[in-house]
Amino acid sequence: MKRFFIILFLISVSSLYALTDDIFADNQTMQDALIANIKTVQAPVLVGDYILFTASGSARHTGIVFDFENYRHIHSFRRLVRRDPDEDEKEKDTGILFYIMKIPENIRLIKYRLVIDGLWTADPANPDGEFCEAVNLNVSKFFIDRPLKIHSSPRTDSSVRFVYRGESGQKIRVGGTFTNWDSFIYELQEVRPGFYELEVWLPKGEHYYTYYKGMTAFTDDTNPEQVYTSDGRIASVLHVR
Repeated sequence: MKRFFIILFLISVSSLYALTDDIFADNQTMQDALIANIKTVQAPVLVGDYILFTASGSARHTGIVFDFENYRHIHSFRRLVRRDPDEDEKEKDTGILFYIMKIPENIRLIKYRLVIDGLWTADPANPDGEFCEAVNLNVSKFFIDRPLKIHSSPRTDSSVRFVYRGESGQKIRVGGTFTNWDSFIYELQEVRPGFYELEVWLPKGEHYYTYYKGMTAFTDDTNPEQVYTSDGRIASVLHVR
């Protein structure tokens, strides 16, 4: 029986590794250039359009989950090996695991947790974190300090700025028909005390939305147009032209 559970565990770990998403399958040169920035286990590092996450290589398996995916999909880290010129270019294990994430469009704040050998934890290498009421756990966070990407090609959608005014130090999110009512994709940023905003590109047409604080949803009090949706919720109405 004990042997059965050991085999089952190894199969599970192997499956997790098999699920690793490789965003550089056709561009090894780019991956190598990004990996060259990894020197040690440290807090996340921003490099261009990517974030480098690192972890100790002592674990059998390390994964990472993100708030904009509702913490549902585990992305597996990889083991970092480098060729040692002093030993005839033999591959040498650095003792570091890494994961490279391409930054989703128009996201400025990433919240995440690690899954180390099946145990969920905040990132021990990242001192920046907070308690998340939505999942009732401590999460790590990383602010993407760069301008939002400007599209040079013609678009069929328009830029919409969500604005909320309230007490300072809150975590305000927005969700609606454009997120399939998932409130964990977009979080407003506090640009000055008590003033929160977020710019999102939305297709033309009518959209419904609400703000969220914790698990509480509320309409936009600056927008007088509201509607009852088919599932019984009250939502603010947004017209994108």
